[in-house]
Amino acid sequence: PILLADAYFLDGRHADAIAQINLRINETEGTEKLTAEGSLGYYLAKSGRIPEAVPIYSRLRSSLEASPQVVTDLVLIAYAIGRVDEGLQYFERSCKERRLPKLMFSFNPIWQDVRADKRVYDVLKRIEDSQSQEKARSSIFPSFRKYIPTSVSPALRRTKSETT
Repeated sequence: PILLADAYFLDGRHADAIAQINLRINETEGTEKLTAEGSLGYYLAKSGRIPEAVPIYSRLRSSLEASPQVVTDLVLIAYAIGRVDEGLQYFERSCKERRLPKLMFSFNPIWQDVRADKRVYDVLKRIEDSQSQEKARSSIFPSFRKYIPTSVSPALRRTKSETT
């Protein structure tokens, strides 16, 4: 139903998209309901109904800690309601938490507003560099672990995977 609602929305059938997503909201609970509400907030905002989208955005913000998957919905709604700086912060968080749907971000027209913000590419580069450095450190360290004297703290002799 969410994909059908997206198809309606992208086809310019905003009323049909909103009706379809409301059906989904009424028949689900928990995470699925929050995701559907995120879509509704986005559809409303992009349809020019920002005053109706803002309470949904606020509700999703308050549920973020308990339901971190809504971060991507927050990105989209924030950009759609004009809170671009907040959207960028949520975008960065979604990247750090590895929640960004990369293919959707790259190709789905719903992500067009986000892709238009050139700062997101700086975020992607910074996080990619950080993750590459972390991966390099974690792959190099175990090979040198055998050279750490046994008198050194055992914590230094463990690999990252042994400590998590």
